[in-house]
Amino acid sequence: MDFNQYNSKYNQNVPPYPRPNLDYRDSNEVATTNTGTILDLKDSENSFVNAVLKRAIGKEATYYFSYPDSIKWRDMAYEGTLEMVGEDYIVIRETNTNYIHVLLMLYLEYVVFKKTK
Repeated sequence: MDFNQYNSKYNQNVPPYPRPNLDYRDSNEVATTNTGTILDLKDSENSFVNAVLKRAIGKEATYYFSYPDSIKWRDMAYEGTLEMVGEDYIVIRETNTNYIHVLLMLYLEYVVFKKTK
């Protein structure tokens, strides 16, 4: 029996998530943020986004996710404090409910940090 025969509404032929080609980079490459912080990009397992998020642990922000395979949960926004950053996931503690979410960075679109005084 073919699984797609019974679940045709979920078979949307979504293309695979693009993977960055990290082979072209110079081994001494660094990036500078708009605050002047220099981030070392030598390790291929740590992307620029991971480096920025790791420096933002403990800060409140709104995290925007998009789930292209879901109709009900297409676009979601989570507000809370960044607790942990892994290689391919982040952990967020919601401010109001104190729920903890483990979210895949595969679906992360962008992050808006709250302005600090």
